[in-house]
Amino acid sequence: MHKCPKCGRTLEEGQVCPCTVRDSEIKNNVMNVLDMIKGLFLEPVKTIKRYTRGDNFKLSVILTVIIGVLGGLLSILLVKRTLEPTIEEMLYGTGVLNAYTTVSSYDVPYFRIFFMVMVLAIALMFLYGAFVKVVAGEIFGAKVSYKECFNFVNILGLVLLGAIILSFIGVMFTPMLVMAIFTLALFLIFTYLVLSLREVFKLADYKTIYAMVIIMTLNLLSILLALYILPKF
Repeated sequence: MHKCPKCGRTLEEGQVCPCTVRDSEIKNNVMNVLDMIKGLFLEPVKTIKRYTRGDNFKLSVILTVIIGVLGGLLSILLVKRTLEPTIEEMLYGTGVLNAYTTVSSYDVPYFRIFFMVMVLAIALMFLYGAFVKVVAGEIFGAKVSYKECFNFVNILGLVLLGAIILSFIGVMFTPMLVMAIFTLALFLIFTYLVLSLREVFKLADYKTIYAMVIIMTLNLLSILLALYILPKF
């Protein structure tokens, strides 16, 4: 018997410590993400196809959760940068601040905003995978599993993740910059979708066009539905 040099766990002879396996898995996931980012710039279609068909479902779930958490944090910053100045301007304009009322007097539900945006973003990513599965697989006959469709959505989601990270900087200047960043990100995602949909799922040209239109329409409708339902909670 011996002890693990990292965590001190007592191990049998030849046994590998779980902490070593966990560290190795984290390192591999980080390297995979870095390779994907590099591949999206140099060989986007090949990279998307390789990741979609690979055993990457667990990594895709991790990326989805990261997108959800960071999206929730970004929503808090956006609310603080847009709502608080508006309230302050209204208070000054009506002279209410002279009565010792400040912005802090308004109870903005930041945690609720964070939680709802996070859950919504994660749910939409899983839903988008289902859209791709139904449209490409069920309607147009592509031989693809839900896990592969979810992988496909998540490697395109790396662009969205990059937009969220850049927006943390942009929101410090103006919320309009965040809008510009997300607009460019959506154009890039749309371009990748056009380029890769046929190659990844082996669809004929006309099927690719219709599949793309249907998937984008379903995505848009799901966002509009979420924006309609969200304020009711």
